Amino acid sequence: LARSPANADAVAGEADTLLAMKRWDEAIAAYTRYLTLNPASTGALFNMGLALFEVNRFPDAERAFRAVLDREPSNVAAYVN
Repeated sequence: LARSPANADAVAGEADTLLAMKRWDEAIAAYTRYLTLNPASTGALFNMGLALFEVNRFPDAERAFRAVLDREPSNVAAYVN
């Protein structure tokens, strides 16, 4: 990742790992970077919403989940979060 910061797959892997480790703020930063490289990623947007929720950034989390629903209206997980 250090040698290739624009490698979307590497950034996504970092973001997912940070989320799994419950390093919320770092995960949010990594998902933000990833979404600049791959703005169509609904999964990354959803995961960023989860991390935002965990750090009590509820309005931002809601915006992320609503953006997921705009793209995938049948995404049940985004409805319940």
